[in-house]
Amino acid sequence: MDEKTLDSFIVRVQKIEDRQRVKVVHVQDGNEKIVGSLEEAYNWMQSILEQPKESRDLREYRDC
Repeated sequence: MDEKTLDSFIVRVQKIEDRQRVKVVHVQDGNEKIVGSLEEAYNWMQSILEQPKESRDLREYRDC
């Protein structure tokens, strides 16, 4: 069986007049961040994914 690590994010985008408000939540640890663009949201998600596995509270799933 192949072990895999799964990370999930919830991304909510709200348009306020001519600006965006993007809220991102990392499901596994509950951390959240509010940014002004999808690019900033992506960069924050990428920074979480680049952290060593041992420093994150993640669930491991196995393919059956």
